[in-house]
Amino acid sequence: MRQSFRVAGTIGIVAGLVTTAACSSPRSVQAYCAAMEKHKELYLSAMNSDPNGKNPLGSLLNAASAIGDLKSMWKDMADVAPDEIRSDTESVRDAWAKQEDAAVSGDWKALVGGAIFNAGPMSRVDAYVRQHCDKPS
Repeated sequence: MRQSFRVAGTIGIVAGLVTTAACSSPRSVQAYCAAMEKHKELYLSAMNSDPNGKNPLGSLLNAASAIGDLKSMWKDMADVAPDEIRSDTESVRDAWAKQEDAAVSGDWKALVGGAIFNAGPMSRVDAYVRQHCDKPS
């Protein structure tokens, strides 16, 4: 009887650990940089889709789309951010969403205010990316 409780307990602990590992996202510098790089490539591709400027309207639409897609980048980066940069990345993610809403609604005061109040987290994220993600030339 005692043996079956021990086996059941061990199975319960293992199942709990497997479930926890499966449900949590990997928070690492590598995952953080990979998320940033993925979106950086998409952004640069969209911004450079008409390098000769033959379609100004298309270029403008691509630029607007690329900037809008940065919202996904901040979400993805916040999902995998290591603890040392997690709160700043989450702040930037949230601020970016608010900035996008303010831009769409034409609320220029909210745009300027949001940029000023989130300069600290953005600067820290930028410094972190430069230190941990920039590849040597």
